[in-house]
Amino acid sequence: QYLANLGYSLIGFSQRLNSVEMNAEAEIYQKEGAEILQKLIDSKTDKNLTPPEKTDLAWKIMWLGGTFKEKSDYEAALKEFNRAKTIAIEAYQVDKTLEPAFNHASRSHRDLG
Repeated sequence: QYLANLGYSLIGFSQRLNSVEMNAEAEIYQKEGAEILQKLIDSKTDKNLTPPEKTDLAWKIMWLGGTFKEKSDYEAALKEFNRAKTIAIEAYQVDKTLEPAFNHASRSHRDLG
């Protein structure tokens, strides 16, 4: 979880840097954060995950999609949001008590549009 938090923090910090027009620095932090998230996602992909683990994976993929959206790479963002939605729906269909899975599916669906 530490690495995921680091990835989220780097991406969040990059957005703050963009807001004060430190774009070159922001791009570095965003890239590093996205790389961390991608490695975490890759380590979980194609594994037999529990519904809570799928929910967590969907959240990481949504963040990754957001980084592509920030860079105006809408095709890659769309792909990631769709993947997050699919994984979140799978988790929710197995365990209807996972409200975060339902919320992730809903948010990913909104981000697709």
